[in-house]
Amino acid sequence: MSFSSLFFVVRLVLAILLMTGGVFWFLPVVGLWMFPLGVLLLATCIPLIDRRIRVWTRTLGTVMQEADQIEAERSPPRGPQGMSGQ
Repeated sequence: MSFSSLFFVVRLVLAILLMTGGVFWFLPVVGLWMFPLGVLLLATCIPLIDRRIRVWTRTLGTVMQEADQIEAERSPPRGPQGMSGQ
């Protein structure tokens, strides 16, 4: 068994466990947060969906970096530059 097929099996089992734990949302610790995480992990096992997830996360990262740059340009300077001398 190669490493990639073992990794696939581990991801698949973990995804199923997360989705099963998400069904028991009313219990402490396990909760509804587990179900979408399990679905996302399961989606990475399907090549077509995995490719779309990778493109989406790459695009989201680029958009967030651009937003951070715009915010840094618009924000006032920090430090003693804006304070009057006393």
